[in-house]
Amino acid sequence: MAATTQRFVLLILALVIFTAALHFWRATAMLQLQAAAPSRGTVLLLEPTQPVKKLEPFDVLPDARQRLEFRMPQEGRPKECIERTYNLSKMPGVAVIIPYLHESLELMEHTVGSLIKNTDPSLLDEVLLVDDGNDADHAFASTLMRLHPKVKYHRNAERQGLIKAKVTGADLTKSPVI
Repeated sequence: MAATTQRFVLLILALVIFTAALHFWRATAMLQLQAAAPSRGTVLLLEPTQPVKKLEPFDVLPDARQRLEFRMPQEGRPKECIERTYNLSKMPGVAVIIPYLHESLELMEHTVGSLIKNTDPSLLDEVLLVDDGNDADHAFASTLMRLHPKVKYHRNAERQGLIKAKVTGADLTKSPVI
């Protein structure tokens, strides 16, 4: 009996040490994230608090309405993820930067449509499409900007490559989260 009690105490002690180490690691990771990008705002760890409001579709411009409609894939998240709720009023706005080179217009429309349809309007500041020096056949500036008022467009005169195009997009947005 004493050996079983001793093992139980050791197990509890191990769990306490593990939990303390996990909290220390989380705090350290937060400090590292905040130190890495001090000019971009604060890093928030959000805990579930309130139910997420039902997503309503954005008001899209009439000529873009057809292009933004497409079949949604079947829900694949675990039930626990679907039922989890967050306080959206405490979440910062987000800018989504999408560099592209030689992509089809249909793919770009579906990408933007998915973002618009699946993101709460209060969270999405802008969708910035970065044209990384596309030729005339793949430069869809006017069409892309008509998709939705939150869609912005930037064209690099010369191809910069994926990483530099992302950095260019990050420099152009004012959103606290990219």
